[in-house]
Order: sequence, then structure tokens, then C-alpha cells
Amino acid sequence: MNPETGVYELLSTNAPLTALVGSKIYPVTAPENTPTPYVVYSQLEEQQTLTQDGPVPNGWTFQVTIIGQNNFDSSAVARVVKTTLNWKTQLLDSGETIRTVFDDELNSSFDDEQKYFQTVQEYKARKT
Repeated sequence: MNPETGVYELLSTNAPLTALVGSKIYPVTAPENTPTPYVVYSQLEEQQTLTQDGPVPNGWTFQVTIIGQNNFDSSAVARVVKTTLNWKTQLLDSGETIRTVFDDELNSSFDDEQKYFQTVQEYKARKT
């Protein structure tokens, strides 16, 4: 299991979140015409610290986008996602554990072309 899969496990096994979105939690992009609300997550970057011995992994940055039919739906799901991922740990198949931490959020914005509201959250994940 990689860190992105660990984030999926945290999201997909959270009962309050799945009560709102069901199984509509997707990596990178959602299928066309997916009914709202749903969640899309993706790894943005792998961070490294440069040392005299070369780069040392220093965690990952993830983005979680919540799509809703209206601002209320998007915001409600965003609050649950934040509770699900902020300061949570997940055991990986490798035996390592990652911890996810909330970093930033862009409030709901309306996408004129797609006719939905979205909230974009960023998280950091590190091995513990």
C-alpha cells in the first residue's frame, strides 16, 4: 500500500463520510456524469529534504476535492472529510504508518461549465 492508498482507506472506511457520498470516492478524477456529492483525491507531490547523503523522503502533499450540487452539500461533505483526515494515522501494507494533517482549504466555488460547487482541501502526510 502506498500513501495515496492509505488516504483512500481513511476516506472509504469512515461511516459518516460514506453515509454522505456512498462509494463515490475517486483517485484523480471522477467518471463522467457522476451524481453529486462525491470526493476526488490525488497526490500532488512527494517532498524531500536534501542532505549531504542525498534526498530523504519527507512526506507527501495531497489534494481532496469535494463536489456538491450546491454550497451546502459541498461544505457539509468537506467538514466530514476534514474530520476524517485531520491528525489521523493509517497503517500501510509495508508495515509503516502515515499520519495525515489538514493544511489549507479553498471555500466552495461554483463551476459554471459543470454546474456544481467544489471545496478543495490540501493535506500533508508523513510516515510516523
